[in-house]
Amino acid sequence: MRNMSKESEYDLELNKIKSWIEKYKINKVLIQCPNGLKYLAFKLAEWFEEQNVKAYISSSNCWGACDIAINEAKYIGCEAIIHVGHNGPYHEKSIENVRIFFIPAYYRRLNAERVIEKLRPYLANIKSVGLVSSIQHVRDLLSIGNKLASEGINVYIGNPNFKWMYPGQVIGCNVTSAISVSRYVNSFICISGGVFHAIGVRIMTQKEVISYDPYLDKVTKEEIDMFLKRTLTKKLYNLTRAMDMKRVGILLCSKIGQCKLKEAIKVKHLLEKKNYKCKIIVFDNLTPSLLENFLGDVDFYINTGCPRIGLDDLRLYENFIIINLGEVDYLIYGKLKDYDIRKSLAWSPNF
Repeated sequence: MRNMSKESEYDLELNKIKSWIEKYKINKVLIQCPNGLKYLAFKLAEWFEEQNVKAYISSSNCWGACDIAINEAKYIGCEAIIHVGHNGPYHEKSIENVRIFFIPAYYRRLNAERVIEKLRPYLANIKSVGLVSSIQHVRDLLSIGNKLASEGINVYIGNPNFKWMYPGQVIGCNVTSAISVSRYVNSFICISGGVFHAIGVRIMTQKEVISYDPYLDKVTKEEIDMFLKRTLTKKLYNLTRAMDMKRVGILLCSKIGQCKLKEAIKVKHLLEKKNYKCKIIVFDNLTPSLLENFLGDVDFYINTGCPRIGLDDLRLYENFIIINLGEVDYLIYGKLKDYDIRKSLAWSPNF
């Protein structure tokens, strides 16, 4: 096999994996990767076989550290999961007798000088900036920050409230590293693929966000602001419509880091006191075709799982009304004039 550690644009930390499998005498693993990184699973599987470890590849969607393929691993008798592309709180720990090992897949090819070159047209009026990124790029934040500082900009890299997250790191449901420095900055710069992470920062800090995608070598700003305006309009429209409806489907995600059973039951009881008719619907991966099965029985849905379902995916679910858990109070008390879109992200995983 070719030298995978040199070949890959991502650091897969093979030496750490090797020490880990030797430490725990692992003989069989399940490799779990998000879409976009699944090609790494085949390279890893070959490497594991060279270490005399049986390797299986999960083809399921993988949305984050909240989405661990425990059942898949248990069904096929794997002792461990190698979870690529995220970091999380279970590192080297065991869940239901399956050990979890996170490989963040740090990106190796980010060029700090190129980042500044692409950002420079947007920096003219910025005096202080918060710097954030997805896990793949946290190792580069300091060098990017130093170069921004050399441009005369005050740079802040905040600490998240989860101890297992890195300074400056943001995830879909947690941007506290940005919130922690928001009062000091005029704008944020987010380094990540796409604008998913940048949108979370924009919503929760209410500050300007400039996004740099190192894979496309592209800077995005206006699209993030347009998304926020479009989503705010859609959110208020959905809540207004839901107030005149009575049949509710409460969506309960079965993923280990997203299952909010207590919250789903509480919301059901609250709404039933307001004469809503509620049913709890359990799902693993939500799709429009799944919801179409309930068209005749459900008027709108309350999502207790990942809040990005009821935020980024509103276009995907344009034929449905989906309200996030943090927005239920608006439905109950009807005070839409006080609506704050940050409530749509008021959610925390089961860590």
